[in-house]
Formats: sequence, C-alpha cells, structure tokens
Amino acid sequence: MRYSILTLLILTTSISFSQDFVGLWKGEIQDSDSIIHIKFNVMMQRDSLIGAMMIEPKFCLFTDSSFQSSPIHLKSSKEKISFTGALTDNKNELSGDFLMNEKWYPVNFYRGEPIYRPQEPKRPYPYFSEDIIFENKQDSVVLAGTLTIPDSLGKYPAVILISGSSPTNRDSESFHHKPFQVIADNLTRNGIAVLRYDDRGVNKSTGDFYDSTILDFAKDISAGIDYLKSREEINENRIGLIGHSEGGVVASIVASQNADLRYIVLLASPGIELKKAFLLQGESMYDNGDIPKEKYEINKKFLTLCYELIEQDIESKIASDSLLVFKQAYDEFYSKSGIDNSLHTHEFMFYEMLQINLSPHNRFNIKCNPADYLEKVKCPVLSLNGNKDILVPAKINQDAIKEALIKSGNKNFAIVELKGLNHSFQECKTCSIIEGKDLEQTFSTDALKKLTDWILLIN
Repeated sequence: MRYSILTLLILTTSISFSQDFVGLWKGEIQDSDSIIHIKFNVMMQRDSLIGAMMIEPKFCLFTDSSFQSSPIHLKSSKEKISFTGALTDNKNELSGDFLMNEKWYPVNFYRGEPIYRPQEPKRPYPYFSEDIIFENKQDSVVLAGTLTIPDSLGKYPAVILISGSSPTNRDSESFHHKPFQVIADNLTRNGIAVLRYDDRGVNKSTGDFYDSTILDFAKDISAGIDYLKSREEINENRIGLIGHSEGGVVASIVASQNADLRYIVLLASPGIELKKAFLLQGESMYDNGDIPKEKYEINKKFLTLCYELIEQDIESKIASDSLLVFKQAYDEFYSKSGIDNSLHTHEFMFYEMLQINLSPHNRFNIKCNPADYLEKVKCPVLSLNGNKDILVPAKINQDAIKEALIKSGNKNFAIVELKGLNHSFQECKTCSIIEGKDLEQTFSTDALKKLTDWILLIN
C-alpha cells in the first residue's frame, strides 16, 4: 500500500552524528511463523536537517525522529510504528526494538544497498577518480569535490557540473539517483575530465547555501576553473560548464564574465525571469495533477505577496510577519486533508518555507532575469530540455534563451527539445516530481549522447 508523502526534515543539533545514519537500512523480524522484512531510509538535506522514511513493509514517514544522541528514536504516529536503538561501534549495524501492530520485536538493522539504479557506475572505473578541494578565496569558502580524468598521461578537455536550486552533494543526488555521477562517468569515458562538487554547506563544503546568491556560486565556479587550470592533466583552453536548472543561470553568469570558456551547456535551464518561472512551476504542477486546487491557490497567493515584499526590499522580520496570515489557510487545508498534525509538522514546514523564501538566495532570484547574462554570452551554447518538464517548461524557456543568444550576436548555439523527458531528463509517464523515485533510469541515454556528441564536436 502506498501512503501520501509528507516531506519532513527534523532539525538536529549534531550534524556529524546525524550523518552516521544517512543511507538505507535493512532488517527482519520473526512474527509467529513468518518473517517480516523491514527497510527504511535516512536522508540528509541541506547541512543540518535529517528525516527518515520507511519503505517496507509499509511506505510511511517517521514524523518524530531523533538522531541527536544514542539511542536514536523513530516514530510514525499515524501508522503506530516506532524504533528505538543504538549504532554499533563500527557504524554498520543498528540494534534495538521495533514496534509494529502493537507488538515489540528485537531487531538488528544493517546497511543496505540503495534502490536499484542500473546507470550508476561501479568500481573499478576505467579512469582516474580523485577527491579534491578548491577554494573560493573571495568568499573564504572551501568546496570539496571529485575530479575524474581519462588517464594520467596527456592534457584533456574538462567540464564543471553545476547543480540547481536546492543544496545537494557532488552527485546531485535525489531519491538515490546520482545524475552528476552518471554524466561524469559518461563524459570521462569519452575523454573529458569532469569536476563535480558538494554545494556550499553540504557534506565537506563550507559556507551556507541559502545565505548565498547565484552570483556567489558563480565565484565558486570561477575558483573551480582556476583549480582546473592548475592541473597538469587539463587543457586550460578547453574548459566548459554544464549547469542544470538554476545551475544553467550560474553557467550563463560565468560565461558572460569569462571569455576563456570553451562552451556552456544548459540543462533544463530557465530563460524567462525567475519570478515568472517560479509562478509558472506552480501552475504546471497544478495542471499536471501534482497539487490540489485549494493548495495551489494558497501557494499562489502566498508567493505573490512574498515576491511583492521582496521587490520592495522589505526586511525579513517584517516580511515574515506579513506572510503569517497564510498560516491559518495552510492549517485548514491540511486539517481537511486528514493528515495527522499532532507533532506540529505543518508548522515546521510553514516556517521552513518562510525562511527559504525570504533567504538572500531567493531574494536575488526573484529579481533575476537570465537574459541579462545570456545576452552577453559569446561562447558556444547547447540548451537541452525535455518536453515533459513541468518545472522549467521547454517551449517558453527555450524560446527566451534563443532570443537572448540572438541578441548577443552568438551564432554558435543549439536549442534542442527532447521528447518524453522530465526535468531530471528521465523518460517519464506522469512526469510528476515524485515519480522520479520509482524510475530506474537516472538520465536519458539519448540526452547523454546528444550532450556528449556536442561537447566532443565543440572541443
């Protein structure tokens, strides 16, 4: 049975302790004459938020989780399921007691393999892979990443991968999909070195994602370019950028400032004003059936007022107070939905939404028009998008990108719309955001080929 997903991230006070639990855990309990298999997944988001979700035997969220100390506690009030246990010294086993169907069972959980992702590359790789760090000295930010190089001999063209609007690790990981690892593997096998890195504040990178703007991220990329130029294995005249979603805007900013770039690739990148793009996202998700009408209308009113306050440069405390009028509307919506709120999860999500929407990161985006940078880009550009993308709809954004590049006088660009692909470049059916977790494909092989062939041609 599938349950509706209520995304919940539990704030913890010990980041390093919490990270010990991230990943898939598997165990089994003996109930009379049958064995019940149990799987749950612990996920880290941003740099200090953590949540847990059970996959088997029921799909449900642990709405009350504590990873702050040992023993840990997981609880789902609606399903009356809970676990209390401790991590072993080698951090590979969780031992404790599991409550299900009003009975307690002793259980040992072991680290499990993630959901099957056939495209994820396995070691040993037919190329060199090295964990590296580089520094944005302007902002005193250290970025940790992975550099893959075809071979130790020769000088290779290189590319930097840039993630989208949410903080993520170097693989741009979501639902156990690692699209940046898949892209890096494919390109490196084809003779191109690839640098991918953890966003600010994620894993081993310093800084804070939401306190930074895409102009700051552009400086991170410039520091990455300088790092690549310092490597003997890299041809400094053949360095390009690949940006996904908001990462495409970052790539455009860097390209507008750096005449030495060989090319940029925009993957599902917005071309229209970001404020319009965000409002269009909600409309597209409603049209696709991902958001009920009542919630869509509340979201639209919330965002419209939020953007007005940002455009007026209203400081965050006053803006936040003004937006509190929507809390009751959200509470009433969730109450009608029949979702248990005994642990005040809706309040947590509402205030988290306030914080993110009024962050420096979002404040800059609301006033940002990608065309301002694309009109200054002179290097070759490939813009790829899927025609089933509901977050960055292909036609309106691709048309805007094309118009901006024509204004720049750029004659070396390609605008490509791929059939049947979602925002993550997966072959999809409903093409909703949540569908991606159930798809085995991480990144379309057709999109990979077009991406690789174009880069090889430009290089």
